[in-house]
Amino acid sequence: MDKLVRQIEVPLAKKAISDAGLYIAGKKDIPRFAEIAMDAYEDYPLHNWFSGGKYDAITSKKVMEISLRTMTEDAVIYADSEEMNGFAAWLPLGFDGSKTLPFLMNGGIGLILHVGLQIIGKLQSYEAFAMELKKKYTDNVDWCLTPFHF
Repeated sequence: MDKLVRQIEVPLAKKAISDAGLYIAGKKDIPRFAEIAMDAYEDYPLHNWFSGGKYDAITSKKVMEISLRTMTEDAVIYADSEEMNGFAAWLPLGFDGSKTLPFLMNGGIGLILHVGLQIIGKLQSYEAFAMELKKKYTDNVDWCLTPFHF
């Protein structure tokens, strides 16, 4: 049922966002969005933890780029304009977390080579915690917003 709802809701959401004059992002925009997110999360404790306790811009950028690439099939990602001063990613009804294989196929192997294998455990731990809270408070019948800005 969730898949059918997403097939209806995602195009409607994209149309509403476009009608509002905002820029609907494509896969070509992901590297730029990863840079925005990297800047937004500088010295953010979660990203410090991902890279072993000290902020690492490359790790942060890779985490964000891989996450965005992994969610592009499900998410509605848009920016304020083509200049991309900030962006938001909405994950639709029923989203229950990123899957391991798409994560690895979208750059996860390079991230492991950069940071080490322990990053997988940290990312899985964070994802499980976030999805547990999402299910507890919304029963997965929500749209989840992930905002990023300069």
